[in-house]
Amino acid sequence: MKTSISFYLYILLFSLTIASSCKKPEEDVEEPENEFITTVKLVVTNTADSSDVQTATWKQLTPDGSNPPDTSAAFLNLKPGSVYALSASFLDETKTPTENITEEILERATSHGVFYIPDAILSSNITIIRNDVDANNLPLGLNATLTTGANTMNAFMNVILRHQPEGKDGTITPGSTDADTRFRVQIKP
Repeated sequence: MKTSISFYLYILLFSLTIASSCKKPEEDVEEPENEFITTVKLVVTNTADSSDVQTATWKQLTPDGSNPPDTSAAFLNLKPGSVYALSASFLDETKTPTENITEEILERATSHGVFYIPDAILSSNITIIRNDVDANNLPLGLNATLTTGANTMNAFMNVILRHQPEGKDGTITPGSTDADTRFRVQIKP
């Protein structure tokens, strides 16, 4: 009887050893560094007038920032008292073909946040609500609703993409900046 208990104990230990050696080791998935972004595009569509669609584009094609950004198309002309659906996209145009960083942002939504920050004068006449959320139900900001007030004005709005792999809480504070761009916003009839 002693032999059979020892035999079964040996088989059990052998089986546990084999089972534990077959497990794949857990890999630490390292969060990628900040994205390199050359181009930020905003597309706004007036929800009451589908023919009122605008695209604004900010570009910085030199990775070292040696040339100023091209802001000639970073302009939105909005109607007062209107609601716009806004979508943002982020690209790296130094690569061939152009790399769509927006796809990475969606894949790693829990590590990113897009923020729309109007100048003080504009903030009294515009409201921006981020509509999309990540897996933790925190705002992402690739899609938003932009509502203009009644006043005519000409000001600026920063569009900032934050890389927030640790501590994302829905605010702009945690993390580091992937892109910080500036768009002119004009509100007039």
